[in-house]
Parts: sequence; C-alpha cells; structure tokens
Amino acid sequence: MAFRSDNEVYTPNTATVTAPAGVELGDLLIIGVLASHENCVTPTLPSGFAHITEVAFVSWDGWERIAVGWKVADAADVTKSASSGTYSVVYSGAQLFVWIGCYTGRVTSSILDCSSNTEYTTDDYIVRAASMAVATVGTDVVWFGYHWAEAPQAPSLPSGMNNRAIISDGGNYCFYVADKPNQPTGATGNQDATLPNYNSDWKHAVMVGLKPVVVNGISIPLLNHLLLGD
Repeated sequence: MAFRSDNEVYTPNTATVTAPAGVELGDLLIIGVLASHENCVTPTLPSGFAHITEVAFVSWDGWERIAVGWKVADAADVTKSASSGTYSVVYSGAQLFVWIGCYTGRVTSSILDCSSNTEYTTDDYIVRAASMAVATVGTDVVWFGYHWAEAPQAPSLPSGMNNRAIISDGGNYCFYVADKPNQPTGATGNQDATLPNYNSDWKHAVMVGLKPVVVNGISIPLLNHLLLGD
C-alpha cells in the first residue's frame, strides 16, 4: 500500500499545515488546496510543489478553486517530517483548506497516469468525479471533493475509497480527500461522494492517478502480486 501519512488544516489567509509523519527521501508528497475568494486567483503552493491540475468554478458567494500539486521528498522534507515542521499556502483574504499526503513507491517524474476534472453541478446529493481511464497497473487514485451547503454536513466518500480527510470550516464549506491505491487498468467509473442532509449545486470533485514505480516493465504492486499473491 502506497499511502504513508497525511495532515490537513483549515484557516483564512495563510494556511500552515504540519508535514506528514515518517517521510523518507524519494517519497511523493501530494497537496490538495481549496481556496474560496471572490477573485479566484491561483493560490501559491509551498516551495518546490508543482501543479498537477487546477480548476476554478462559481459558487454562491463568488469563486472557488481546487489546486492539486506534487513534490518529490528531499532532505529538507525529511527534516520537516521528523521535527513536525510546516508547509504554508498563501492566499490573502481567502478561506483555505489544505491537505498534504505522503505516498511511497510512486514514480518521481511524469507522475500523472490520468485525471478527472469534469464539472457536475446537478442540484442533488452527489459530489461526482467523472470516470477516467487508468493506463498503468498499480496506479493510485486520489480524489478531492468540495461542497457548499446550507448547514454543516460530512459526506459519505466514494465507495471503496479510504477516507483521508474531511476538512470543514464549521459552517457551510467542506473539502475532503479519499484514495484507492493500486488500481487495475481500465475505467474507474464515476466516483461519487454523497451528502446526507442537504442537496447542493455548489460543488466539484477532482481525481488524479499516480503512477507506480516500474521495475523491468512491471509495476511494483503487480510484481508483488505475481511473486507473493498479495
């Protein structure tokens, strides 16, 4: 299993999130950011993080933006992890929801196998990331969802996925993260979170597929399966 650890935070203006625990050299750090601000400019990710995908969309009070980025863990990241150091996302005047997760056994360049960033704004109880096609055996799927509702509510995350974080402002906003490691090739199908109490059309979900390390043309998860039967 490729997931190692994670941390998250909600705060206005500047979000400071503690480094995930146990980070080692060469691990893959993934960051997910939800920013709510009327101007909806691109948030500034922590130093060294590159964007994977990003989307801006209209909400009831202006604009929201989901950004997903990545970084290969270096010595500075290992030190931060060992000393509970922090990463900062700066966006003056915005509400910020930030998650950082650490994954092992992922490639360290051209990490993206596939992605889903399709708008779904039907006024219902579903927060949907549209199906995407996994091309590499052993790809990890990471899912990021957002909704605004009339009252606080925590969603049921997509079936079969691991709940990594549900981050709320204690009011109307919620940002959440889930993953499903070591996936086979082919279509993932739509991946839906379900709201329990209030329907919403102010919502969006993003998925990314992270490639595994490959040895002699065989991904590590597939190699383990073939050799160990796990």
